[in-house]
Amino acid sequence: MESQAAIGKLTASTDSLKDQVKEQGLKLEGIGKDVHAAKVVVSVVGGLIALFGALIAWLVNTYISTHPTK
Repeated sequence: MESQAAIGKLTASTDSLKDQVKEQGLKLEGIGKDVHAAKVVVSVVGGLIALFGALIAWLVNTYISTHPTK
């Protein structure tokens, strides 16, 4: 009778571990999605900063070339 109780406890523990592993897998997937989203945001913001910098450089260059020094 004791062996059946022990087997029952082992089965319950195994089921609990399976659930915990499944939850951890879902958390890791969520973290992976967050990291991907952060990469996209950094790329877009970096591109916008580079574009804005290029625009400012073009404006400064155009202003300097149209207004020669005296």
